[in-house]
Amino acid sequence: MTPEEITKQEDDRRKRRRQYTGGLGDQIDWEEEGATLVKKGPPLKVVWSLVMGSVVLLALGIHYVKNVKPDPVKGGSSIVGDPEAQAMLDDILEKNKADIYVDETGKDSTVDAVDQYKRFDMQKVEVVVKGFLKTQTVEERAKWSCDSERVLPLMKKFYEGNEIESEGFEFLNKTEVSYRETILTTLVQTADFLTYPIAVERNGEGEDAKYHVDWESWVGYCAMNPEEMRRKKPTDPVLMRVIVSPANYYNYTFADDKEWRSYRMELRDSEYAFLGYAKKNSEIDKHFSEIRRKGGRGPCIVKVVYPPNARAQDQVEIVEIISDGWILPESAKKK
Repeated sequence: MTPEEITKQEDDRRKRRRQYTGGLGDQIDWEEEGATLVKKGPPLKVVWSLVMGSVVLLALGIHYVKNVKPDPVKGGSSIVGDPEAQAMLDDILEKNKADIYVDETGKDSTVDAVDQYKRFDMQKVEVVVKGFLKTQTVEERAKWSCDSERVLPLMKKFYEGNEIESEGFEFLNKTEVSYRETILTTLVQTADFLTYPIAVERNGEGEDAKYHVDWESWVGYCAMNPEEMRRKKPTDPVLMRVIVSPANYYNYTFADDKEWRSYRMELRDSEYAFLGYAKKNSEIDKHFSEIRRKGGRGPCIVKVVYPPNARAQDQVEIVEIISDGWILPESAKKK
């Protein structure tokens, strides 16, 4: 997927250039938005209509929207039904592809989508997202986040202090929503009218359910920032959240294209990108075969290492795939 440069509103902030060895820089913007509070969710007929409408939208748009960046959201406008925005949401935050379609057995899974919708209190979700985005300190943000005790030290390292520049909140999309077990993903608009995907986890059921934002996927958290990676060239595995796409660059330790397969790895809000290498026909290489076949790209969590005495700052070996998408599995959290 080759995103186009966003115009107008997005020129004001958060524009980052991805630079690749042997390639041109691209841009990815990840933005959020929120909606006004409502006393009750939409009636079942409205939800059903929205879900069925999504079926038609996917059928008409799936052949081209996967490779298009969402247009900027203008003040007061709605992103509901925006195929480019939905494509970004699907790609980045692991859309459950069984949510909205009729499967090979003929089962209409829109019923499951409606059931899932009823299990999430969107009013509470909005309150949590709004509180999360309006925080100005690390301690405040951790209270609105999943696994607050575990991520608090990660936040302090990431923000390099206690203060946070609040993104602010404007609108939460309550209809273009995806579900994956206890995780809800949707789009939110920040105070600067830019839209980003956001993931919210539900703990518990019914009125007792508690909701928290997945901070790690929100910021694209990596165990080391790219500047530190390039300087230290760690030979022990480092966790990274990246967007992987096929590449064609071989040099230094990875000069033999008969032995290695190369991939570009983009990071969120960074001027740097990395080249990741996997042994040809290895399990990791096979895992990325669908991306190669389509010539596109996909989000994932990986672990990488530098070769001993590495000469290049941006060439690493991919030694493990933790997850497709940026949501860290429970099993990985316990390690």
